[in-house]
Amino acid sequence: MEDVVVELHEENTLNERFRVLRPAPTKGILSLDDDILRPCIAYDWAFAKWAQHPSRMVGFDARSHEIADDGRWKYAYMSTTEKTNKYSLTLTRCCFVHVDYLNWYIENPFFAPIRNMVADYKNCEDIALSLLVSSQTDGKPPLLADLWAVKSMIKLDNNQGKISAGKDHKSLRDKCVDTFAQQLGLKNKLELAKLRHSSLFEYGDPVHWQAAVYWNDTSQRIKRWKEDAKLLKSELMDLRAETAVAAYEAGLVEGSDPWKRRFHGLNSSIS
Repeated sequence: MEDVVVELHEENTLNERFRVLRPAPTKGILSLDDDILRPCIAYDWAFAKWAQHPSRMVGFDARSHEIADDGRWKYAYMSTTEKTNKYSLTLTRCCFVHVDYLNWYIENPFFAPIRNMVADYKNCEDIALSLLVSSQTDGKPPLLADLWAVKSMIKLDNNQGKISAGKDHKSLRDKCVDTFAQQLGLKNKLELAKLRHSSLFEYGDPVHWQAAVYWNDTSQRIKRWKEDAKLLKSELMDLRAETAVAAYEAGLVEGSDPWKRRFHGLNSSIS
């Protein structure tokens, strides 16, 4: 495996998240924020679904849109998404997407107004990419990882200073959803799909896929989980704990002693 490469981008905008500076070694790209983790099996399972449906995004964070009385679209948080049990978007803080969509977003002049809005607002790059992909799949929403994989997330910080904490965050995202959907021709096309079905394995728009062709051991483990809900909860709890400990020891938890040693030297401290 190659070493991790830290990219230096010329522009400081959220659009740069999707700019591929070096040729990607794979067609499937995992877009992942630096403040969340999941057990590897969650990524493996989601990737297996994406590999059989590469024209779709496969995300872990479902969101939706609402239509106001005046016809404008608004961004709906997870609370609304879960209450209505409908979704149409996914965040890019954790998702699999084809590299061609990233290149298209960055290079195609048609998306310049969208990129400009993302740069001006310092927000909405996730909405932009999710809707872009849906515009190329006849309005289909993103696919989602299994619910157990979604629930396996570990947060590595407390969200202080995050973009989502800004007072204008919701109003900006409302404008983005409405404007992007209009420009991409999705106002009468984007589907609101059923979010939660009847188990921890059926989540989001249902599609046929066979994970066994990728990882037989993993497939056997998932099969046991489907047959025994208690085993699933127990083993998933253990996996989350193991992942959290590994993240702490690797210095990935901001403010922890391992983090201070890794990023500030053995004798330094953080005020």
